[in-house]
Formats: sequence, C-alpha cells, structure tokens
Amino acid sequence: MSTSIFVTGATGFVGRHLFHMLEELSYDVHIGVRTASPYFPPEKTHYITTSYQSIATAIEAAKPEVILHLASFAQLGLKANEIKGMIESNITLTGHLAEAAVTHGVRGFINTSSYAQFGGTTSYRPNSFYATTKQAAENILYYYSLHKDLAVVNLVLYDNYGENDTRKKLLNLIKQALINQSPLDLTPGDQLINLLHVEDVCRAFTVALDHLLTRRLTDFHRYSVMADQTLSLKALVTKLEELSGTSVQVCYGTLPYRDSEIMIPREACERLPGFTPQITLDDGLRRFLAGTSPLQGEI
Repeated sequence: MSTSIFVTGATGFVGRHLFHMLEELSYDVHIGVRTASPYFPPEKTHYITTSYQSIATAIEAAKPEVILHLASFAQLGLKANEIKGMIESNITLTGHLAEAAVTHGVRGFINTSSYAQFGGTTSYRPNSFYATTKQAAENILYYYSLHKDLAVVNLVLYDNYGENDTRKKLLNLIKQALINQSPLDLTPGDQLINLLHVEDVCRAFTVALDHLLTRRLTDFHRYSVMADQTLSLKALVTKLEELSGTSVQVCYGTLPYRDSEIMIPREACERLPGFTPQITLDDGLRRFLAGTSPLQGEI
C-alpha cells in the first residue's frame, strides 16, 4: 500500500510539478484546494478553506503520513484591504493544518519558507509583510514541534523558474521582450539572483519527505534550498541573450530598486542534507526558452 501524502498549493506552479513527481514516485497524493481543478483526480481532491473544520475533515479523509504545505498568499506590495487575507492564508491556514495534523496522527509536516524572511542576512530580517507572515507560520509550527511532537521541516526557497510558468516573474518578462523585440524597463540590474529549476525544487521536497518517513529527521528543522550559482540581473539578461541568439533592448535604471530589495540572497541556513541540484542554470534556461517540459500537456 502506497504512502498517503497531503499537499496544499497543488494548483500553483511548483505544486503542480510536485504533484506529478510524487505520483511518479508512487505516493498516494491527496490535495487540498479551494475550488475544483481539471488537473487532479476528483477522488484525491479535498475542498478546504482556512476554517479548521474543513481542514480537519480533509486530513481525516486523506489519512496522510506527511503534509506538504505549499499554499500561500505571496505579494510584496500589499494594500490595507489585503492584510486580512494574507494573515488567513499564511498564518491561520498553517495553524489549522498543524492542529489537524496532531489530532489525526500525521507523522510530519514540510513547510515552505522564503529567503525573504532573512532580507539578505542569516537571521530574521523580513523584507515585506509577506515575509513576516511566513515567519509567524514557522513560529506556530515550532510550537507544535516542541509541545505536540510534530516533526517539521521548513524548506527556505529562493527564486524558481521553469517551463509552462504563467506567473508574472522577471524571467517571463525578459523572455517576452526577447520574443517581441520590445523594450524592457528594469532596475540598474546589480542585484544578485539565485535561480533553481522547478524540478530541482520538487526534488528537494521529495528528499525532505524521505527524511521524515524514515525518521532521519524529527523535531524542528530549517534548510535552504538554493542553486549553486548566483548571478546579477544584468548577467542573467546577457546569458538569456546568448542562449537564445537574440538581443533585447533593456533600459537599465528606468525602474528604482524596491525599498526592501534583497541585493545578495545569502544562504540563510544549512542546506538540505542529501539534496544536490541536478539541472544546471544553462540547461534549465535552455529548456525555459524552448518552452519544453516532461510535464507539457499534463499541466
């Protein structure tokens, strides 16, 4: 009998890839979603809100060994009327998941943290309200680990990318400018970026999952999941031009740096044991530019 896993955020970019990777590894993957999605089997789909009852009902039905929590409300520029929604999505949901986990005998919990919590340092220095809520979620999980015996692994993610990504991310904007030969307004471009391909991000989750299932990890842990190579925005644009054989008209300095811009994404904590990125930046960017993916047609 395959091991049951419960995933939140499966409708997102990383979550969709992770769902397929876990299925390929023969896990019994259940997902918690707000609305129906054609990408997932109905019998594995559980409808949840941020209410405890909806989450507890889903966990009781799925009977997972481990919860993989990817769902979040991620936004740097936050409006006053969005604060409540971000707190509910990033803090309340995490607390209710943890409570349901210990109530229904879940062995472990993998949480998605962000390098934004550290503001380019190795200690807590949030660069946004979003980063503050992510730290609050970690604090809640620390309580459940300390007093309720829930094994928790927090994976600190940096920038990720890949094929079939519809998010309005920097790489997609550059790619669009390459295709359309349209001018692109950017910052001065000296900030450093750490890019990890989505398949490697998903591999990190499977490594952490294996650690929890084999009980190599118990208690509370936080690990960085990042690429070996960091480069400036200017260098990234140059690399994309070289790989695509096309130049792009970039207007550097047209946009200012954000007040909370992280100029150097430092390694916030120890790297995840047993995880090594498999896709080089050049290979990953070639795939990104070509738009091909092993999952194409499936997501």
